[in-house]
Amino acid sequence: MQRRGFVVSHTHWDRAWYLPFQAYRVRLVRMIDDLLDLLEKDGSFRCFTLDGQTVLLEDYLEIKPQNRQRLQKLVSNGRLLIGPWYTLPDLFIPCGEAVIRNLQLGRESAREYGEAMNVGYLPDPFGHFAQLPQVLQGFAIDSFIFMRGAGEFIKDTGSIFDWRAPDGSSVLAIYLRDGYLAAGALGHTSAFGRFDGCHAATPAAASRISASMQLLEPMQKERCFLLPNGCDHMPPQLELPELLQDLNFQKHDLALLHASFPEFITALREENCQHASYQGDLLGNLHHPILLSVYSTRMYLKQLNRQAEYDLIRIAEPLLAGIARIVGIRDSKPFLDLAWRLLLRNHAHDDICGCSVDEVHGENEARFAEISSIARTLVTEALERLVMKGLTAPANNPYPAGRSSDVFLFNPHPFSVKAQISCAFLVPNPGGEFSPPTAQSKIMAISAQGKELPVFVDASEGMVTRSAYLETTWGRRYNVTVPVEMPPLGYQIVRFSETGEQPAPVADKHEPRLETDHISVTAADKCLSLVDKTGGRSFAEVLRFEYESDAGDTYSFSPIAGEQPQLATMSDALWNPQRGGSLSLTWRLESKQSSECESGGRDIPLELHVDVWPGRQNGLEFRVRYENRRTGGRLRALLPLGFTSESLVVDSHFRLAGRVLPADVEPQRPYPGEKPYDTFHQHEFAFAENGETRTWLANRGNPEISLVKRDNQSWFALTLHRSVAMLSVTGGAIRQCGAGPAVPVPGAQCLRHFEHNFAWGSGELSRPDVVRLATVFANPVYAQELPYLPQAPRNGSIARSQSFCEISDPWVRITACRPRQQGGMVVRLYNMCGESREVELRTGFLAMAWCLATLDDEWNSKTEKQLHNGSINFTIEPYAIRTVIVK
Repeated sequence: MQRRGFVVSHTHWDRAWYLPFQAYRVRLVRMIDDLLDLLEKDGSFRCFTLDGQTVLLEDYLEIKPQNRQRLQKLVSNGRLLIGPWYTLPDLFIPCGEAVIRNLQLGRESAREYGEAMNVGYLPDPFGHFAQLPQVLQGFAIDSFIFMRGAGEFIKDTGSIFDWRAPDGSSVLAIYLRDGYLAAGALGHTSAFGRFDGCHAATPAAASRISASMQLLEPMQKERCFLLPNGCDHMPPQLELPELLQDLNFQKHDLALLHASFPEFITALREENCQHASYQGDLLGNLHHPILLSVYSTRMYLKQLNRQAEYDLIRIAEPLLAGIARIVGIRDSKPFLDLAWRLLLRNHAHDDICGCSVDEVHGENEARFAEISSIARTLVTEALERLVMKGLTAPANNPYPAGRSSDVFLFNPHPFSVKAQISCAFLVPNPGGEFSPPTAQSKIMAISAQGKELPVFVDASEGMVTRSAYLETTWGRRYNVTVPVEMPPLGYQIVRFSETGEQPAPVADKHEPRLETDHISVTAADKCLSLVDKTGGRSFAEVLRFEYESDAGDTYSFSPIAGEQPQLATMSDALWNPQRGGSLSLTWRLESKQSSECESGGRDIPLELHVDVWPGRQNGLEFRVRYENRRTGGRLRALLPLGFTSESLVVDSHFRLAGRVLPADVEPQRPYPGEKPYDTFHQHEFAFAENGETRTWLANRGNPEISLVKRDNQSWFALTLHRSVAMLSVTGGAIRQCGAGPAVPVPGAQCLRHFEHNFAWGSGELSRPDVVRLATVFANPVYAQELPYLPQAPRNGSIARSQSFCEISDPWVRITACRPRQQGGMVVRLYNMCGESREVELRTGFLAMAWCLATLDDEWNSKTEKQLHNGSINFTIEPYAIRTVIVK
């Protein structure tokens, strides 16, 4: 069979990167204008791929709405290929559910023009998670084209292989050994650059094709080869049809076809070659840099992303789904869709990874704020609906309603949770705005079941103004902590009342010590130590802070040779009555910065304020606050394992993933020139194992973790922030080559206030126990004071507590519970273990039927079953992702 080269015209279009979005959009609009003219006038220019993401069409039509029909015609005729993604995302920092929604929205928006390209095209993300084949197959996509992530395994599998997910799903994977620019700017001196006024030379084109074929041919069995004709922000190459004709006239051993990615996939399958298979994450850097330090670049973005995902996925969507079943709510889909569009625009890899110019990330911050604002306002609107329907009166409450306030608590987990909840509420001033503030009072808390709860007032302030929608109220604000037991994926409303009694004085405790029935924690001799009374273990030091100079860039950390990490010193320790008693500690870092990463070598102290509380299962919870004023460095919190280990397990996308510390090797000097990274991605938690003992660390928006050896034992190293000055530099200690333009990015120094929340614990715990402990910390119970509506009925029929959904099996994790526009709700879950599980999903409301659906969340009549007694039973296979729709 003659060799065939499939030359695919495309552009890889980062919406924002080393230029801001609007600067790129001007270029995008001009490029698409010219592309439409080209495709309409020149039938020999067969087709063009618009980078696999449909958001570019939205960006274009905001400026040129009159061209929608032209786009629709070209897409429908197969001349312009779009989708299947909405944006080309980073695949590790966004949660797994966000990746699914990206494909959902991409395919939905593509249908406005025709059909989405049914190829898993992901040319540039910094790695691909192991369950991605199952996600792609959930949308009937059976192929995958990628550039970054191939490791040593590729020498055995070749560049075309079956990539298998843990559940057995597989896609035909095509590795772009020569990148997505293998035939870019064909006939010119380089694959990238400005070629205005230049003419493509056939000899140069022939030379470029030959060079690519020398790389591709040894790595595959098939006689058809993929030669992408494009690069970053490159326009279509107008002379390509004529150039290919000239090349085909000269080269008789290789037929060059102007084609599309789907046509290449079809040709591959027609050859019907047998392929090796590979299972696991694609995180190698054999031929292309993988750039894994982006997990810690501009850490504030990661924290904002985590908050937005929590507000949208964990709170707004399940709460709206549940309340809609109780009282009905107005259509929220347009607002949720908008929030998702904003979120997915922030998930583009150069955005969420933090490796763009400062203006880009200022826009990211504004979008994250918009997402949370939309989500929280939809929640408030739903709660207003609940209040107007009328809640049942709280039992066992002798205090008048005028001196009380109701707080709505929501548990985002499909199992019951016992937790210490911090919340705030306002008790109105009887005299309104112009009367003196009322005195602080003792507070009584009554649960939804009429049980009095112990409540601790953390703070109180008189004459606070509450300004809500069309409401202004003056009164006393209380911040309290209360222990509650929450129903599975449901709510409880707690009534807080002023008793009129004087509050009890706060215990005068000066010794910096926490004592519970299970643990004893002491801050002494500049160390924080812990004794586990039940397990018999002790930790002489449970928290350290290390600072290390960083001469790298937004892509890669770069330590300075010969320079050791600097250890912060505990300088103050106090017992704090807040939240029922905590330790307030201060660490101080005095060391100078290296002159190599900050001219002048300023000696700027860094003061870390740390609050410590007893956590769940003999663990601890930490809040770390500081203002970063130092540049060119990485700050990490260290917490002990209690044993030595070279490996850990991290919370990855739809699975628990093992990670092993790499050997310390010298980097390759030629491209890609990267050492193995010794930091790993985690989503919500990580743990290490020593027999039945497991030590775990959970976080809220700190996705980078590692293991380090200190004092002959292993410690978790959780990155708090990383400060760098440049978008990209060359000659780093980990990465030798450049990864982008050498542009100053002062915002990446992260000179701002930070707050980090994480939890740590150790004991004889099963994997499911650890996962639940960590997940509950990472996604805490949501608390919001109920809206004040003066015309709401005082006594109604709406229960003060209800569960929407319950799943008892600890091996089964839920990733989404959202309203279905046609009525009912969609629940997505997955099996963490290698054995099939019999799932019982119980709904807390009446429903008629349910089905198992694919990842597009469309009702599947083939699996439809009637619902009896609110119980849904089905088998979930090992490591499988499943979607349940209830109507």
